[in-house]
Amino acid sequence: MKELYLIWNSYISKNIIILGKLIKDDDKYIFAYNIPGAKIAQNEGCVLPFKLDQSVYVSKQLFPFFKNRIMDTHRRSFQDYLENLGLKKYDDLKILEKTRGMSNGDNFQLITHDELEKLRENANTKQKK
Repeated sequence: MKELYLIWNSYISKNIIILGKLIKDDDKYIFAYNIPGAKIAQNEGCVLPFKLDQSVYVSKQLFPFFKNRIMDTHRRSFQDYLENLGLKKYDDLKILEKTRGMSNGDNFQLITHDELEKLRENANTKQKK
């Protein structure tokens, strides 16, 4: 099982908000919202990737919101793209991890659990000052 956390950097408060977690478990993908974080982000102008009427989404394919953050495999330069990321073969969550799923025009990123812990440590350090 592989997981990445979806975060959003608020345009208003400049806070980094944890929206949820993307999980790849064998033959399925799961996106689970962090409901409190998603509601805060929504109130600060974030257009959420999934409706908030349910907290967990499951699919046999990578959700379009995340798939669109990966270069199209049919592009001629795709193999170079993989090599630049240090990958030998296509692995969607590894690509999203290495690129952080960043896209021009929005403030979403995908981070690992270790990166999330570092963000929390930094936030705690800043609060103590």
